[in-house]
Amino acid sequence: MTKFCGYQRHVCLLSAFMVGLLVQPAWSQAQRLTPIAQPFVHPAEKKMDYGLLVRAMRQFLANDRYLLKSELTLKAKTPGADLVSVAQIQTISEEPNRFRTQITFMEQTGEVGREYLLVSNGQQVWTHDLTNNVYAIISYQKFQNANDNFLSGMLSRLFSTIRNSAGKDNISLLVNVPEDKLVEILETKLAPNQAGLQSETQYLEGAKYTTYSYLDQAKGYQLQAYIDALTSEIKYLQMASQDHQTLNFNIQEKVIHYTNPPSVPADAFRFVPPTGAKLQKTPISINPFLQ
Repeated sequence: MTKFCGYQRHVCLLSAFMVGLLVQPAWSQAQRLTPIAQPFVHPAEKKMDYGLLVRAMRQFLANDRYLLKSELTLKAKTPGADLVSVAQIQTISEEPNRFRTQITFMEQTGEVGREYLLVSNGQQVWTHDLTNNVYAIISYQKFQNANDNFLSGMLSRLFSTIRNSAGKDNISLLVNVPEDKLVEILETKLAPNQAGLQSETQYLEGAKYTTYSYLDQAKGYQLQAYIDALTSEIKYLQMASQDHQTLNFNIQEKVIHYTNPPSVPADAFRFVPPTGAKLQKTPISINPFLQ
């Protein structure tokens, strides 16, 4: 591919990038949501640090493989019930669209609950319910569109969406475009009042973070990333939504460990049914509240 074709080319590439970043998660489309009651207030005089956002995104996008360990906490309120579920997640991923994810739900007593293994070879995804020793097979695209795929890790799914939306060549260009050029484009073409982005400083679990928030008033959901300003690492990703009649939920993913291994095991993205495992014809839901 030829080198950059000027400013307009950068705008097109960055637009593709932001489409992936700000796309509404597939699982939220199943909910009938009303706007969040109290939208963010972004001080007009406060300047957003787009450079930190660019560096944080590049740390995920610059490598074709990663190992991610995280903890996902899902809280939901429905009429008459407050639901809480915590999952330990470990994912090894390699482009294009290959991953192996272990999900372990923890009981409130601290004991191990239901366990799942998800394996993708880039075309198909195997979901193995280890507790019941059954598995199902669906296409990668159907998995990406599933309402419960966020339970395999919000960060993993977010960056898969970005990569698939922008395309390999565009991602390569975005990773190598000078940071000041990307910041310039973000400041001029994707200003907070146009892109729905807002930023502030917040503390979480005693640590200081720069947060970037995207609020969609029409669809009633809010996505927020907590970034360590010293390391440019995304430490938390949160999503909240409200339907004042039927549903309020808050999902938080905490990054425990993130690294870019030089290689992955040869059989990492190959699923071999264990002894006695039965193939289920219908997709397996990993939603802990549907058990």
